[in-house]
Amino acid sequence: MVTLDFNALLRTEDWIEELGSLLPLSALLDFLDASRVLHIYQLTGATAWWCWPITPAGFRMLLSRRATDETCLLDDFDASTTPVCLDGRYGDKYPLANPETLRLCLGAAKPHPVPNTHKNMLRRDVRPHTVDLVHVTRRPSHQDKPPLFFSNNLFAFFSRLAGWIVWGLLMAFSVVSASWLLLTFLLLVTATGCVVANLFPPGPRSLRVDHGSEYNRLVLSAQHMNATHWTIYYGESSVVNSLLNWPLRLESAPEPIAAERQESRAVWLRWLLRVLILGQWAMTVGAAALKDWNAYGISFWIFFCIFMNAWSFATEHSVGIWLRHAAVGLERYTVQVSSRRALLNLVLALNPDTFALDARTQKTEVSRFSPGAVLWMDDILKAGESRSAWEDASRLAMIGAMEANGTETGIGDDIGGTQKDKCMAAAEAALEGYSRMYWFDFIGEGIQVAQGLTGAAGLGGRLATKSPSSRQQ
Repeated sequence: MVTLDFNALLRTEDWIEELGSLLPLSALLDFLDASRVLHIYQLTGATAWWCWPITPAGFRMLLSRRATDETCLLDDFDASTTPVCLDGRYGDKYPLANPETLRLCLGAAKPHPVPNTHKNMLRRDVRPHTVDLVHVTRRPSHQDKPPLFFSNNLFAFFSRLAGWIVWGLLMAFSVVSASWLLLTFLLLVTATGCVVANLFPPGPRSLRVDHGSEYNRLVLSAQHMNATHWTIYYGESSVVNSLLNWPLRLESAPEPIAAERQESRAVWLRWLLRVLILGQWAMTVGAAALKDWNAYGISFWIFFCIFMNAWSFATEHSVGIWLRHAAVGLERYTVQVSSRRALLNLVLALNPDTFALDARTQKTEVSRFSPGAVLWMDDILKAGESRSAWEDASRLAMIGAMEANGTETGIGDDIGGTQKDKCMAAAEAALEGYSRMYWFDFIGEGIQVAQGLTGAAGLGGRLATKSPSSRQQ
């Protein structure tokens, strides 16, 4: 019989049978990141029903949260580590609204290193801080966007098709070899994918704000206030706020009546999902006990799904497609600074809202910082006499840098050139009085690094690139 011939191949060596008892159980380990697969599915809709073998960790994740919310599961506040954001204009402090989505987007963005050649980097007491500058831009979008499932994604389409072909061939092999546990496992995996697709709202998701803005915004982000790795988001105000401060919007949101029905049927789907996942595990354990083609077939399918998720439905590829669909561009630049104080000066120099804009003259007012421009640093550096002196020195140094670079500062707008020179000389003399302070050199470092990042990223200053839809901040 054909079945006996197949089984005879496994009995030629003892280790082959023993391997058959180990492979299925080892496949139950967390080699397949079900949470990441589900997040990509909720974000883009890119996955396949045949690609849902579930590990114990995936089981806990799928059944631990509500399934009817628009928010992606891993973007929930308590589902993953949530960084803190500090708004550079108003000083607001809030948790990042889409932490896992941003984490995936930044992971897919290749960093462009920017050197820091300041002498402070040679100091023995250096406390390096890594800074990522993420330049956020709004790409041109069209009113009638093609579905994300097909948009620039033929590779994923053919990958899904290839998966179904391999699934069908393995089903046929299970019948020919009488591997009924394998046959049942394949059906359970496919049924699990079907239930997940009906239980969790599929993608794509998009930004909640479609209109543009005339102004740029800077937001500083880190895991906590004593971190040594910080991320600066810089770009058009509406895009930055939509990514960081607002949850993503489900494009194909169900009608209110359909949503009520979905809430009621979610209970039944969750119980069905429990049964299907437990059935997968039962087939896997049973195949390991039999040590026959059931074990090798189940192991092959699990590792095939791992490979397809890593190669075909790869995170970087799927997130890149989603960013194009959402009309968002991300460019990432990375640099190191020598200390926390240099980091603060870097942010001050980059922040387009550090100085206020005079409503009458439309010039940058440099006699003081904008009222909300330094509120963001209150949790990092408390207000006091020392900070006030440092802020004044930083302001004077930034005035000098702006004048040296030919940037309009508002000095001498209504007075003659001689009087303007006197103002600059007074600023330089005042700055000299701070030269013995321990933080003095960090001011120059922050400004120098900010100039390097501005040149590398092509940052546009206070005003964003105007578009027809740019009407509000």
